[in-house]
Amino acid sequence: MRDLIKIASKGSYHAQRNWDRSKTIPQEDIDVLLEAIKNSPTKQAETHYKVLWTDDPDLIYKVYRKTKHFTVTPRGSFDYTDSDGKTDNRYNVRNSQVYSNLLFAFAFDWDQKEARSNIHAIVDLHDVKNNAIIEKDRQRCLSTGIAIGELILSANLLGYKTGLCSAFWEHEIREYFDGEKIEVLVGIGYPTDKPRTEHEEVYNKDIVAVDRRTGNDDEKWKFPAFEKKIKIIKKTS
Repeated sequence: MRDLIKIASKGSYHAQRNWDRSKTIPQEDIDVLLEAIKNSPTKQAETHYKVLWTDDPDLIYKVYRKTKHFTVTPRGSFDYTDSDGKTDNRYNVRNSQVYSNLLFAFAFDWDQKEARSNIHAIVDLHDVKNNAIIEKDRQRCLSTGIAIGELILSANLLGYKTGLCSAFWEHEIREYFDGEKIEVLVGIGYPTDKPRTEHEEVYNKDIVAVDRRTGNDDEKWKFPAFEKKIKIIKKTS
């Protein structure tokens, strides 16, 4: 079990950027993931978030097309426009971690009727109302983050890959999610046999030359990989 948790947590660390969408995630596994989300802890068991999910390939692609792109610089050039002066989409790289088999969308939620209201008022008698609002928002962020973490870890324990995304045109995807303001998207699914950083669609031949890549025509562009440094400090009396 210890080794399994280590493998799953390591898998949770980086986003998967390409997916084998020819496969289907069984409903039994989806049910497990939904349970992980529902059973995630929140302060005083309050409702701080809601989740909308889909395994509809067409809808997932539509959402993917609304993720924000960043422009890759061709070597020796700062011109991203075509002959008509419009942005050349060959240099626009979208966030393919959401172009997955299964997609979860997290939105903030709040049920005033169930709120254990007094606990949210930080002790500042001069501004109880605003401090209560600040604390409520803090708890929503904490609860949503914990739920996302449990979802991602659970998916990796089941053998899937995952990808987290907050870079999307939020106002443009509301129509896909019942008008909700989506905060975070989570892609889950089967990886391909390609390197996890390889982009689904963008070929190097379309990006004339990228400094950190070989430039071979038959290769797809790869996302950069970063490492974080987390301080963990053991304390004693």
